[in-house]
Amino acid sequence: MLDNKQLKFDAYSLDEWLENDLRASGILNEPAPIEKKRNNSSTTTSSVVATQCCNTGGCIADDAMHSSTLLQEETSKQRMEHGTQHPVTLKRQRNTDAARRSRLRKCQRMDSLETRMRNLELANEHLRLRAAVLESERKATLHRHKRSEERIMELDKQLAEAHEALVRRHQTT
Repeated sequence: MLDNKQLKFDAYSLDEWLENDLRASGILNEPAPIEKKRNNSSTTTSSVVATQCCNTGGCIADDAMHSSTLLQEETSKQRMEHGTQHPVTLKRQRNTDAARRSRLRKCQRMDSLETRMRNLELANEHLRLRAAVLESERKATLHRHKRSEERIMELDKQLAEAHEALVRRHQTT
């Protein structure tokens, strides 16, 4: 059985594996520019940021904006480099770039959803607290109302007794 650690790959290793596989199958005839990819700082930075984003379970908005800028710069550089490449390589590279942008968008979307979730949880907690306070006030008001009704009944009883006493005194005179 495979561990989860054995199944995790970063975008660069998958790209490298696919490129080597395409060369082995004869689709790509040009030599592997692996050293060029490793030295290209924009590619490395953007793939590291995208990989860190997905591996850590979240992005920081500033890093995402920075990553987006790096991806745009990388894409424009790659377009200039693609002029002499094979159409299959171009298509694969465009697909890789699109997948990288998609992962970044997903990461940004997850960040915004997590932020919204935290805000809603805070608002929910505030409303729960307010509901508890209002419920306590309602119970206190009901208790006061019940005591007032009991006092009214007591006073009505005393009034009725006093009225009967007056009526008896008036009838005896």
